[in-house]
Amino acid sequence: MIAAMRPRPRFNPWAARCFESVFLPMRKVLLGDLVFLNLPASLPRDRPILLVGNHISNWDGFLFREIQRRLFPARPIFSIMLEEELRKRPLFRFLGGIGIDPGNPVSVAGAIRDVRDLRKGDPDFFLSFFPQGRIVPGFRRPLDFLPGIDLFLRAMVPATVIPVGLHMEPMHKLAPAMFISLGRPLQVDRPSPVRSLLADQVTAELDRIHAHLTRPRSPFPGAGEGHAERIRVS
Repeated sequence: MIAAMRPRPRFNPWAARCFESVFLPMRKVLLGDLVFLNLPASLPRDRPILLVGNHISNWDGFLFREIQRRLFPARPIFSIMLEEELRKRPLFRFLGGIGIDPGNPVSVAGAIRDVRDLRKGDPDFFLSFFPQGRIVPGFRRPLDFLPGIDLFLRAMVPATVIPVGLHMEPMHKLAPAMFISLGRPLQVDRPSPVRSLLADQVTAELDRIHAHLTRPRSPFPGAGEGHAERIRVS
């Protein structure tokens, strides 16, 4: 009965366009440059993509949406979110929000079942996940990924997993710049524990961002673009 009452995940392109018509202009005011480092040149098209990153702000889910728009803009993107946040912002249920109450095993099992059903229906989708489970300072180490990431990945395989490092930095504008570094895509063909591996890979992407920022010739977003592989500023 509880499972039957659970809303089915959905991504409504019309709702997304309406939301972004208001949100994107606001984002461009409140955030500075979006700096993408190491965007992958190509990805398999026959499997879902799991985006896994550190969690530093309420902007993070929208930044993952920007990644999806640059890689496969026609694909829907779903996001694992706290159920309490979805209750406050029900519009996000039409934007791919999948609710979860980490302290409730029934809720966790329902979210995993939602992802498994998506995989069975049409594997052509993105899923965004922040395994830290809450917003923490970007400099905290270790990242302390929670074990739920392995459970959700098990529901998606075979899948492509992309580790993502996120860093916010005040630069030469009033609005902070967001640095988004994508690691080497990992092809996971069968269930396997990857929590520690992904934590290490996301940490490596954060180190990549810090290295880029500390190079004398690239103090600002977009400066010294030759110092990073396939850097992109928007």
